[in-house]
Amino acid sequence: MKKWIAALLIMLCAYVFTGCGSKAEEDTTTIAVEKDGSLTSTIVEAFDREYYDAEDLKEYTLDAVAVYNAAGSDREITVSKVEAKDGTVRLQMKYGSAADYAGFNGKEIFAGTVAEAYEEGMDLDVTLTDVSEEGVSVGKSEILQMGEKKIVILEEDVAVKVPGKILYVSEGTELLQSKSAMVHPVNGKAYIIYK
Repeated sequence: MKKWIAALLIMLCAYVFTGCGSKAEEDTTTIAVEKDGSLTSTIVEAFDREYYDAEDLKEYTLDAVAVYNAAGSDREITVSKVEAKDGTVRLQMKYGSAADYAGFNGKEIFAGTVAEAYEEGMDLDVTLTDVSEEGVSVGKSEILQMGEKKIVILEEDVAVKVPGKILYVSEGTELLQSKSAMVHPVNGKAYIIYK
């Protein structure tokens, strides 16, 4: 039984699948970037097998988080909710930083300023589209001039919410609302710049 729980947790956390942009936000796997740099991940997945058990999933998730947190004093993950209802599971976790998310899930993600992204060696040699002006795009030199603007860089198909207005997005990213987008990385990574 532990094997299927582990497999399900790996599927939920490492290979996050999402619905299409037309689904209600509560039915879509989402990463929310908070003002303080922490992340809230809400994973929404089918949980319709007879042998799936929400309590076993919760116990396994809590154990995995405890092991991760115990491996370093700077690690901070909490499990907010594990809920199975109507054949769907919702797993909500709070990560102290993007580094915690990346370390736990094995998926690259960055959330900070453009200047911080550059200092950390993130690849900013990309073309991003202006969400307010059709046909307008910016490249690396313009992006680097936006030093204090915020940027999210990730490699997952997922909905993303940010605490400010989205200004620029990479190819494959669909603006849902002024502060949220559905991300489908092209060439491995997706980019969102917001203010």
